[in-house]
Amino acid sequence: MSHKRLTQLQRIAEMKRDIELGRLARLAMAREGLTQERQRLQDLTRQAARDGQASLPGAGAAALFACLTENRDGQIALEQARLEAEIARGKALAATAFGRASVLEKLSREARTAEKPPRPTET
Repeated sequence: MSHKRLTQLQRIAEMKRDIELGRLARLAMAREGLTQERQRLQDLTRQAARDGQASLPGAGAAALFACLTENRDGQIALEQARLEAEIARGKALAATAFGRASVLEKLSREARTAEKPPRPTET
């Protein structure tokens, strides 16, 4: 295969690699956002429980809030599990794309070297 063609393929592979790495970064950011939301809900639930200890209506409101946050926490856990599966898939795709780009870079470099005419040697 010609150096020119290998260089074109290498550029395409690099773009694919960059796309996969960007996708993986976005998934990781989404996972971090869910982790932070889950932590905020847990903090709010603990605060509501402390605040609810002062009165019976407050305790009822705290219990209701705990049920609502437990429901949301379950939704977040499901979303985190889905994201973890996507991240695992994304890591595999990024690794493949990275490998392809590396191999094509090496092949392109070798083809460029092979296409250069040998330098005359002086005797």
